[in-house]
Amino acid sequence: MKQADYRQVEKSITRLIRTNRKTMVIVIENDASVTVRVPKRVSKREIFDFVKSKRDWIDEKQREASLKARQARAKRFVEGEMFLYLGKLYPLVITDETSYALRFSKGNFILHSKCQLGAKNIFIKWYKRIALKYITQRIDYYSNLMSIRYRNIRINNAQSRWGSCGLKGTINFTWRLILAPPYVVDYVVVHELAHLKELNHSPRFWSIVKSIYPDFLIARKWLSDNGHILNI
Repeated sequence: MKQADYRQVEKSITRLIRTNRKTMVIVIENDASVTVRVPKRVSKREIFDFVKSKRDWIDEKQREASLKARQARAKRFVEGEMFLYLGKLYPLVITDETSYALRFSKGNFILHSKCQLGAKNIFIKWYKRIALKYITQRIDYYSNLMSIRYRNIRINNAQSRWGSCGLKGTINFTWRLILAPPYVVDYVVVHELAHLKELNHSPRFWSIVKSIYPDFLIARKWLSDNGHILNI
């Protein structure tokens, strides 16, 4: 590969992550950025050759991601606008007749009129609080079912990584997961708990997931098709 080609490939990689995995993989994130996950000992030349060989696929997936991003328009936080919560859409009601900045009641999101300017941060704070409560309930249920102990749960701002598992038993979930249907949340919970038994994505790992959640492929497809809408 020519030096100019190397520079072009290097510029196309947004994040290069070395782990204990055995194979190289390319992930196109929701914002069309490129994450490359590789084994710790693989050389830069091997990485660049691999990425270059996938150039057409990367371009296609980036176009798809950009289109999805345009379709998932930013919220304006106006009366009647619809917001996701556990896979269903609910309207926003704006009023000054509430003592809360934001609350969910009788199928409506109710926002105080004085909070419209900071509504996005208020919504995210609400989603984070509810996500922690809801996901904790689901992870307690499945951890007992799977006889797995975890250390604690954290809710983060990850944009397209729905969950991750630390070596010491801490499990991270993005608050955006609370926008997805309950069966999708359950799949991600089972997926991360399974990593406490099997850190990779080996056949044994997927066997663990399937034994607890047989329809996991349906949930995976939902995330693949609809992950771009899990945002505000």
